[in-house]
Amino acid sequence: MTNFHRFKLGFDRTFWIGGVADKSQEFVYRVAVESQATALAELKPGAA
Repeated sequence: MTNFHRFKLGFDRTFWIGGVADKSQEFVYRVAVESQATALAELKPGAA
């Protein structure tokens, strides 16, 4: 976690060695990626 212009930023790195052991892990990963993409799509000057 770091600060950037008063915002908290997390650094995510996810990888599996030898494949996904539990499919629920893959589901949670995909939800996180889709959520981040949705948030980034909404970021515009003046957005609250």
